[in-house]
Amino acid sequence: PRAENKEERVKQTANTQIASLTAVRRAAMIRGVFPKDLYKMGEMFEETILRFDLANPDPSIESLLNRLRAFDKVMTYLKSEDMLIELPAKRLLLKYVTSPFWKDDAQIYKDFEKHFRVIRNANIIVDTLRDVAATDLETGIVASSYQEIVDIPDYLLKIMVSRKVQDEAQGSLGQAREALEELRVQGTGQRW
Repeated sequence: PRAENKEERVKQTANTQIASLTAVRRAAMIRGVFPKDLYKMGEMFEETILRFDLANPDPSIESLLNRLRAFDKVMTYLKSEDMLIELPAKRLLLKYVTSPFWKDDAQIYKDFEKHFRVIRNANIIVDTLRDVAATDLETGIVASSYQEIVDIPDYLLKIMVSRKVQDEAQGSLGQAREALEELRVQGTGQRW
């Protein structure tokens, strides 16, 4: 319904823009994408709940089926169901697309086309599943946090070793200069 006065039209337009922004943000969240520019105003409470629900590593089959269907129009109910018959859990599905077995992206795209009969947009589906893996609690968030924690001592160890090597190199360089100076003095009988 069209608002009668200007103030109501502005409120109605603002509500429509907020609703459309929320829809865009939720669609991006379902696809595992969290662009920073979408969240300039902060995350709404419902979106936070949705983000936590989507990060769940073990959602229900029905929830996973609906999420797969939301990726792209090519993911029909039948194709999504067939995919879940082969890989009946989110963990298995994400392991499949993030496996080091795939030498390159073209190989997994062809496998999706052949094995799951996703002829069109196989690359979009695979890339979306990889984005989902990056935002999954087990596969993405905990794994990246673990890697950061592991990298901290490695980084500190590299710093300590490089300092030790530098100190040793400086000491060796000083000893080499002293030895060279001694040789010069002995060879010529005078200092240079």
